[in-house]
Amino acid sequence: ETMSGAERREMFIEGLRNQAIYYNKVTDEAEIQKHVDKYIDQYAPEPWSGYTDWKKVLFRKNSPFRNVDFSASGGDSKFSYFTSLAYTNQTGLSYQSDFERISGRLNVKYQMNNQIQLGANILYSTIQQDVNSEGGTYTSPIYSSRHKVSGSDPVYNEDGTFNTKLLSNGKRNPKATSLYSYKREKVDRAFNTVFLNYSPIKELLFNSTFSLDHTNTRYNSWTDPRTSDGESKNGVLNSRATQYDQLVWKNNLTYMKTFNKRHNLDVLVGYEINDYKRDLIEGNIEDFPATDEDKHILDNGAANQQVSGKIDQWRMVSYLGRANYNMDNKYFIGGSVRMDGSSRFHKDSRWGTFWSVSGAWRIGDETFMEPLQPVLSETRLRASYGTNGALPSYGSNYGYFPYMDLVGYGYKYDGKPGFREMQIGDKNLKWEKNYNFNVGLDFRLIDRINFSVEYYNRKTKDLLMDLPISLTTGFGSYMTNIGEMENNGIDIDISAEIIRNKDFMWNSSLNFGHNKNKITKFDGEQTILKESIFIREIGHPFNMYYVKEFAGINPETGIPEFYINGDGENAREKTTDSSKAEYIMYKGPDPTLSGGWSNTFRYKIIDLSFTWTFTLGGYSYDAGASKLATGGKNTKDNIQKYYKDRWQKPGDHTRYEMFVVGNKYDMSSVRNSRNVHSTDHMRLKNLTVGISIPKNISRQVKLENVRAYFSAVNLLTFAAYDDYDPEIPRNGYVYFDSPKLKTLTFGLDIKF
Repeated sequence: ETMSGAERREMFIEGLRNQAIYYNKVTDEAEIQKHVDKYIDQYAPEPWSGYTDWKKVLFRKNSPFRNVDFSASGGDSKFSYFTSLAYTNQTGLSYQSDFERISGRLNVKYQMNNQIQLGANILYSTIQQDVNSEGGTYTSPIYSSRHKVSGSDPVYNEDGTFNTKLLSNGKRNPKATSLYSYKREKVDRAFNTVFLNYSPIKELLFNSTFSLDHTNTRYNSWTDPRTSDGESKNGVLNSRATQYDQLVWKNNLTYMKTFNKRHNLDVLVGYEINDYKRDLIEGNIEDFPATDEDKHILDNGAANQQVSGKIDQWRMVSYLGRANYNMDNKYFIGGSVRMDGSSRFHKDSRWGTFWSVSGAWRIGDETFMEPLQPVLSETRLRASYGTNGALPSYGSNYGYFPYMDLVGYGYKYDGKPGFREMQIGDKNLKWEKNYNFNVGLDFRLIDRINFSVEYYNRKTKDLLMDLPISLTTGFGSYMTNIGEMENNGIDIDISAEIIRNKDFMWNSSLNFGHNKNKITKFDGEQTILKESIFIREIGHPFNMYYVKEFAGINPETGIPEFYINGDGENAREKTTDSSKAEYIMYKGPDPTLSGGWSNTFRYKIIDLSFTWTFTLGGYSYDAGASKLATGGKNTKDNIQKYYKDRWQKPGDHTRYEMFVVGNKYDMSSVRNSRNVHSTDHMRLKNLTVGISIPKNISRQVKLENVRAYFSAVNLLTFAAYDDYDPEIPRNGYVYFDSPKLKTLTFGLDIKF
């Protein structure tokens, strides 16, 4: 939360006083006031139009959402169909962040005869969306409103033109950018599947499924000449067209047979092909004769034309088998094996073999359990052990060709075409492999309460990670298999039919999850890996923050202090010189406990449901503090409201330092534990209230059901730290991210 313009001015009055008193050693009150009067309008002027609330300028009051769905189904013993059509439209909370989607689906099945069934599933969608900027760029409304533009910056000049003399942003007026520039994407997707089921005999079924997922995207980024970034270039257009094609062909043969009415066998063998291709072409050009959006095509630019493109492709082939057996539907055993070959690995290590075994025992069906049936029923003990593999992510070149040394063309040397090295590969790279063990118990109490508890242990070997290397190689790291990791935890689910009668029903469910993670091995001589704000060390969780430990604000001086944390007796001594403090491992993003509580009520024609979610024990790292927590050193940017808890006089015990213009003890440049915040929170994730028209009335007008409803998402949140949304990215790194929206919906369901 950002201080208002008036609050910011008061802060700079205080900051200038502190500068005069503590840095300039001025003691005369008149001289102190003279110092304040001399500089205050330089740092926090009172604008001609009154202080600006940039949140109101850059964000809408609300974000209307409209959704309409239509579906129909029907058929007979030979032919059946399902079709649906949907339209979604959302006005973004910030300008140039709207979303519109039209989608349709058609599923058909045709029973040709007793042996052959044919079918097809067709999905088509088209999306038009504005892609809002995120993170630390001035075109991001979150970043601008929190950091770069202050209440002292008017939006407009007195003559009605846009203000291009902002304190921190200079000529970059984010309101002008939000009106004239945009990043817009159109996505057309067709996901089509055809299948054949052939059963030559009752026990045998052959299934062949072929699917093609075809997506075309067209992205335009327009920087308007009426904005500061586009002015000198008379408009800039970046246009990108991408085609994605993913082909999957699955063939399975299944044999199912019951012997002597007791022994049930299910055997499957299969073969799969997965082929993926991305074809991208991109152009960039400047100098446009007009600003109309229909003129924003590459042919209309006149200067600095640039063109680039790339093709990415990978393929995977799989062979698989599975067998399940049970006796009397009481004793179960199963096993599976599959071989996957991926083009993302070298031919010598391309194939991975993965397997699993499982078993279950329905204890509740045993005769010795019959006396307990009124109290304890549906008791089942289950366990499984097996392996599965993981591929390198394909967000970069790593994902497609991580085993190869790569070079890139399109570079010049001495004025001639050339190439340069792009990546160090590891031809010994292989599948990351997980070894999974699960054991669980399920049972039902008094025919009302279902209870499920499961313990799991997952050991990961040959972790796929970036290994840091000397920068003298020309690279910072390369991908390799580097170590092992272990996860173990417990999941508990409890659901209950608390009340059930003709007119009133109440169902409730609780779930809890606890996971413990640690690195158990690094290959070679590595015991520690450092990456950005994280440190990874054997015996500790995979993601742990690597920061200097903040020791608080000295109550006598208002100066921040740090624990030295070095070797020897002075490890817990404090220092105001952050360079003398050592970086340490300090907390991490993974919660100790997470879960949810859901309830559903129904009374005659009224229904109510809600879900609370919670997490405990996790921490986030506020990377935005590197821009915001300057304590007065940066005199042009915004000031956050957490500086209300600042040191103002000797004896104050606060979390934030003395605010002083030109602060010599700037915290923003120090990666420190003050920026680590608890993500403990409880959130009302969903709430729905509905009312239905009695069926004896709706059927009079040929309607099966009519229901009006109200629903809310993220309606209430209680958080240990509320300066940003507690539902953070998985790695805990927060940097001017958009918060989860609070959504209110009114709707009508009609079934014919």
